[in-house]
Amino acid sequence: MRKTVVLVLAVLVLSSAVCAALDIDIGAGYRYQLSVITDFTGYQPLQEHTAYIDLRAWPYPLQLGVGVSRIIIGPSAAPISFVNAILTADYWILDLPLGSLPLSLHVGAGVWAALPVFGFGVRGPVGLRFTPIPADKGFEVSLEVVPVVGGYLAPSLGFIAGASAGLGVRYWFGR
Repeated sequence: MRKTVVLVLAVLVLSSAVCAALDIDIGAGYRYQLSVITDFTGYQPLQEHTAYIDLRAWPYPLQLGVGVSRIIIGPSAAPISFVNAILTADYWILDLPLGSLPLSLHVGAGVWAALPVFGFGVRGPVGLRFTPIPADKGFEVSLEVVPVVGGYLAPSLGFIAGASAGLGVRYWFGR
């Protein structure tokens, strides 16, 4: 019992020291997606409105996000509508400042999953981040365009392809 307590305390102290050395960001935003969904016998337009939060720890290039989406499938005369939870994980391949401007460009690759109407796929985020307050490098405004490909498995099989665009704000703690 004593060894277990010492081990747990050591892990907590080491993980808090590692986390204290990182810059952590928390962001929030809105994303609109326009896609086409098909079961290969016909196709329907798919619109997705998502409110999300994201989390990233610098210098690691992985960004995790969770959101709530309202998905509308079909023509405006008789649409199918439902609410889903969306999970995303993006690996930023490039993260470059654009000269002396307060802008940064990021390009990445990622995955997404949705529940309770189960779906999953891949995404390719490309975005600009703007630091509007030069004295506060922690506050950012971001604009992102993301091509997406994937599928829904329930309630019926469907393949989707499209793109989303999002606007968000983010604050880095530790900068």
